[in-house]
Amino acid sequence: MHRIELIGRWPLDMPSGLQVRVEEIIAWKISHNPAWYPQPGRTLVLVGDDPNYKLKVKGAGFYNPSNISFSGARRTTVPVPEGMVPMPPLQQVFKRDLIHADPSNTPPHLMESVHSTFAPIGGMTLDAAMNDQLMFSQLTATGLPSNRPLVSYKYHELFLDEKPMGVSVSQLPANALSITPYHLYLAWHQPVVSRESLEFLRAYSGKDQFSLENPVHRLEVLAKLAFVAGKLLLQFSTRAGLYRFSGSPDNWNVRFDLNAPLFFSDVDTSRTLPTIASTQWGWEVLRNLISAIHQWVYFFMPCLTYEESGYSAQLLRDGSRDFVRAMLSGFFAESGEDAIEKITRKIWRFLDVPLAKVSREIRIGLRSGEYALQRHYPRPVFYFVMLNLLSELIQGSELQRVFTGSDTSLNEIRSYVDMSSQHPSHAQMFPGYSPSKTSALIAEILAIS
Repeated sequence: MHRIELIGRWPLDMPSGLQVRVEEIIAWKISHNPAWYPQPGRTLVLVGDDPNYKLKVKGAGFYNPSNISFSGARRTTVPVPEGMVPMPPLQQVFKRDLIHADPSNTPPHLMESVHSTFAPIGGMTLDAAMNDQLMFSQLTATGLPSNRPLVSYKYHELFLDEKPMGVSVSQLPANALSITPYHLYLAWHQPVVSRESLEFLRAYSGKDQFSLENPVHRLEVLAKLAFVAGKLLLQFSTRAGLYRFSGSPDNWNVRFDLNAPLFFSDVDTSRTLPTIASTQWGWEVLRNLISAIHQWVYFFMPCLTYEESGYSAQLLRDGSRDFVRAMLSGFFAESGEDAIEKITRKIWRFLDVPLAKVSREIRIGLRSGEYALQRHYPRPVFYFVMLNLLSELIQGSELQRVFTGSDTSLNEIRSYVDMSSQHPSHAQMFPGYSPSKTSALIAEILAIS
């Protein structure tokens, strides 16, 4: 058992019995049920006697069954303990060899390659738990779909690098489903979807005969969700004043709402824009968009190595199934279809080589897509090419109108990329990285008609 301390106050409408149950779970007065964990990781969902009360408890333990091959817990440099029952949070670092490309806080805010922030295995620091609550408060205050913030808890005896560990408790929307877009990617491999989720997917697809076994049906729904994701990525910053959200397909939660199916539920590493210089804001928002596209692409790549998935690179590129085009259409709502199509065509040409090569491989790890893409395009290279490709869409966009502190004119974007590409962190993190080769690749891709 662990001694815990409540940070904040429970809302008056929250059933007292449910509060007691949550505290027993966080303190490990009772063992955790594997059924509480919708997927491997450090998040559990507790449903009260009233099903409208669905609580997300993050950082109170983890579930890492050995029979799940696509768990994010596999992407570590130090193995995470496995077991068919959940385990308490550990005072050990969850180490990943994940490298981000993020704008620097120092003007001119060049993109640098930086290591992912470490977190405790199965847990989170108290600072992260409280930040999670702050982000949800900001999102709900501005009317964006998200969890409702409730409370945080502090563990008295648990620390990571002398920082106290904690837990974030929030309330999921009453119509929240236990799926993410990533579950759709993998429905050929892991088709276990609740009846309610299947009803939503059928209604959202507009097809009475919708089938999870049909790859075309899955991709069409994914593209529709990607459009919504693009809109929300922009509003995350323009309306809520936030940045640094991971828009990967496993980070969007789905609810049974045909008009607004996605909501924010994983924001503990996000930040508020006013805490950084306004000259950095535009670059951060663009980083969010490019990061999301990067992740939707590389999450998909391993599926191409499994014949039974039914996927092919070509299948993605047709209008109603193109999730890259859909995400850009959602983010750049003011751009015409021809402009979006022109840029999307160049993006797919840019991706031709890695997609063709991975398609010839056989049954690679379902969580190895980032490495497959990185063999051809290290993350900073991908980001720099994308910034140049998106530069035309940025002109006159809502992003450019709102974030005037960042000069995102065509010439300034190209200058920003040129300076960023020469930052020494990229060669330090990615042996073989070359600014000159990156510049040549950018010129080659931009020249595509």
